[in-house]
Amino acid sequence: MRQIDPWFGLSADQPPADVVVIGCPFEEPLSPRLGTSEGPEAIRRWSRTSEAVTETGVAFSLRVHDRGDALAATTDRATRWQAIEAAATAATGEHPGAFLLGLGGDHSVTPPLVAAMRQQHRDLGFVMIDAHPDAFLRYQDEEDTHASVLPLLWDRVGIEPSATALLAVRSFAPEEIGTMRRAGTVITAHEWHAIGTDAVVAGVGARLSGRPLYVSIDLDGLDPACAPGVSYPVAGGPGSRAVLELLRGLWDRFDVLAMDIVELAPRLDQPAETTTALAAHLCLQVFGHVADARRRRAGKTESPHTRTV
Repeated sequence: MRQIDPWFGLSADQPPADVVVIGCPFEEPLSPRLGTSEGPEAIRRWSRTSEAVTETGVAFSLRVHDRGDALAATTDRATRWQAIEAAATAATGEHPGAFLLGLGGDHSVTPPLVAAMRQQHRDLGFVMIDAHPDAFLRYQDEEDTHASVLPLLWDRVGIEPSATALLAVRSFAPEEIGTMRRAGTVITAHEWHAIGTDAVVAGVGARLSGRPLYVSIDLDGLDPACAPGVSYPVAGGPGSRAVLELLRGLWDRFDVLAMDIVELAPRLDQPAETTTALAAHLCLQVFGHVADARRRRAGKTESPHTRTV
């Protein structure tokens, strides 16, 4: 195989960057199957297996700066939150206007990443793909875990419930349902299958129109046939094609500022590494959307950095 530099050959050490990447290799010992702390490095490794050409055959150019992993001096949750938020704040400060990509880790890394983005974008909308609503007010007597993403976003970060879209959910605890229903948009996996991806995008667009977006992809939101290497696989989710089309639709309608990919557990993804390859492929396609959005904002119909193969 041809030797490719990290991030599809797009790595850039010096500012300004178009994309900044932050690894968040943190996980709670509350999950029955561990390994998500290994996710960032696995995705980085797979980013060296493809070049900067989208699935539609469009080559593109971006400057991608990988800041490495957010580091916490201790393992307590407050320190981890501070480390992640500080790293994301510094990254966006050093590279103004850059797209932020966070790599988990479990889903507890998402709220501090969103907090960093909301410092600059108070009207931020939030879209989450997840098999679970992550809507526990307290989970195993803790209130700031991977199972409480929505309450943390709403009550601590300040995201408006009405500006939240929850997609592909299909596994619930009874005490989550009331909290989940505060979200402005909830589309279950069953509904997604029934109405199709275009209608899902339209539903999100109707509620969040005009807002910049943060997108969070918990890989267990996809069907385990596509993403088996996660802590909590749940049958009946959307396939990779549906999620790719969803992302394309969101980029067509919104200014997407940041994204994270969480809950990849490489040790559970052996030997085929199907889920790891999927995570890297999602990153590649998203980078292509970022490049296209930048070209469109610049008013260019053609770009010297973009060509169809």
